[in-house]
This record gives sequence, structure tokens and C-alpha cells, in this order.
Amino acid sequence: MKKTPPSHPLESRETFLQSASKHLQFLREYSGLLQDPYPMPEDIERLFVSARTLRESSASSGYPLFSEIAGKLAQIFQHATEATLGAGASGPIVEFVSEAVAVLESDLLMISANKIEAAEEISTFRRKYPLAFKQQGTEAAPSTRVAPVARSKASGAALTEWQAAAAATVSARSAEAQITIPDLPPDGEIPQEVLEFFIPEAEEHLQVVTECLLSLEANPHANDDIHRLFRAIHTVKGAAAQVGWRRIARVAHRTEDLVGRVRDGLLRPSAEIVDICLESVDILKKILYKQWPDETTLQLSVKLLLIRIARLAPEEALEEAEERDGKSAKAKRLGDPKRTLGRPRNPLRFLRKRFRPNLRLRHFPGL
Repeated sequence: MKKTPPSHPLESRETFLQSASKHLQFLREYSGLLQDPYPMPEDIERLFVSARTLRESSASSGYPLFSEIAGKLAQIFQHATEATLGAGASGPIVEFVSEAVAVLESDLLMISANKIEAAEEISTFRRKYPLAFKQQGTEAAPSTRVAPVARSKASGAALTEWQAAAAATVSARSAEAQITIPDLPPDGEIPQEVLEFFIPEAEEHLQVVTECLLSLEANPHANDDIHRLFRAIHTVKGAAAQVGWRRIARVAHRTEDLVGRVRDGLLRPSAEIVDICLESVDILKKILYKQWPDETTLQLSVKLLLIRIARLAPEEALEEAEERDGKSAKAKRLGDPKRTLGRPRNPLRFLRKRFRPNLRLRHFPGL
């Protein structure tokens, strides 16, 4: 049966083709800037805007395959605007970007000539990079990364609507999985001098997490990135628990559980796991910088995330495995933010040892 091409107004299609061609040429010529050790922020921002424009214009013109790949490019450039990619990750990511642009150019030629997308070529590209794309035909789990409140500029009505939908989803998914996700406990007062050290260091480790996830999308078999990812989120978890930032410790702990199962071979890397981990980073950063519009939105967003994690890494099973493995009581105390531990006598000394034993001592004379 011959596939009928979608109907698009000629003027609209021609406008899209001309605009997309220019943006793809720009991305092809300048995406190599990701490998620059010190790229200009405005240059990376232009790459992001160009990819985002491609994603939105192709979606509105009725080309969903084109839009999906352009959206993945926009995601990569958006992360690159937040921090420079490491040398180990930039190479595979630039290779992914170059191939994606080439696939989009082929798709554009197919649209121009036959008014349909190059579905077979795009499918081949998706199979080559399975972690970069969600599997088709599966139900998308709720994600705060696409919620309007995640960008903290939603109107009051939109925020209330999202909260109602999120609360219903939490209730339904909790019942389905037969789990109960309690509210995050309140955090105590953390000394300002501890925050001044902890926040930039936690941000740096969360950037390592993001970098590893993007690298995994480009190279699904990179075991070194999985181990590096685990160490980074483990460090954030342990340090947050010790200084009393229980909410960050809780979210980081469950993310570590998920990554740990991948590291141990109990789960295979997948697009869903990468997406969950990226969502975890978003939530942790919003807690870190107090960017939530209100407490209800924070609690619902975290519950949605923890339910997604629980589907892949049930918490009870993990605790039983830890008992069988005979992990030390000290390790359990560090990993469980719900335990009532006192803070270390000298939290700055602890953070120095936890994050960077030999750096930044000059900021804290006497340590």
C-alpha cells in the first residue's frame, strides 16, 4: 500500500525548507565549538536557538521525525550553555551532532522532493543511538522536565492545573505500583559558610552527571561514563546528608540506586534511565537554588520522579540486597538521609575531604 504524503500548504512548506536549510548549514559549520575548551557563551546560545527553531518550525509544519532529532540537538546545546563539556564527552557528542545534522539534511531533501520524511534513514539513526531517543509505542512516564511549572514562569491557573494533574498521577501510579512515597522532610538551617562551599561544588558534580549522561547517549557502551556518573551522584548524596540537606540527599540517594543497578549490570542503559537521571539533575538544581514556585509543586515533582525510579529500582529490594552484601553500618548511615545523624563537628572539613581534598583550602584558613 502506497503511503500518502501529508498535506502541507505550498507556501508554508517552502518557507520551512528555506529556513531549515539555513539553520542546518549554521549547525554544520559551528557545532564543532563544543570541543573548544573555552567557547563563547553567546556562540553556544546561538546553536541552541537555531536547533530550537528547527524543532518548533518542523513540528508546526507537520514533520515529527525531523522535530524529534532537532529537539535532541537543542537539548545538547542547552546543557552546553550551562557548563563547558569535558574533553572526554565533547568528541562523541560532536560526532552525534554531526550525524544528526546530516540525517536532518537528508530528511529535508526527501521533504523537498517527495513531500514525505526519510523515515528509514531516521530509524537507522535512532537504532545507532538508542539512548538518545525514547522507545516508540511505550507510554511516556510523567516528567517534571516537560511540565510548565518546571520553568517557574507558569501562570497561577496553569500551575494549579498542573498540580491537580500531577496529584492524580501520583495517586494512580502509587496505587498501581503498590508503593507510598512520603513527603520530603523539611531541611534544617544550614550555615552560610557551608552553603558557600557546598553549592558550587555540588553544581560541579551535577554537571559531571549531565556530561556523563549526554556522553552515554552518544556512546551507549561507555562503562567508564557509568562509573563516573555513579561516583558523582554518590558524592552529592553523601555530602548533602552530612551537612543536613536532607531533601537533596534523598533525591540523590534514589538516583544513585538507579545508576548503581546499571553499573552492576542489573539494568541495561536505556533512554528512559537517561531521561530519569536528567530529570533528577533538574530537580536537584531547583532545590539547590530554591527555584520552586511553592512547596506543593516541589513535593509533587519529587514524587513523580521517585515513582519513576521505583519502577526500575524498588527501594525495598535494594535495602535487602545491601543487607545481604554486608555493607557497613557507617555506609548505610551516610546513604540514608532519613536517619537522625548529627552533623559533623566541622562540616567544612568534611566537605573539603568529600569534594576536593587538595583544593580550595585557601578559602578556609585553619582547616
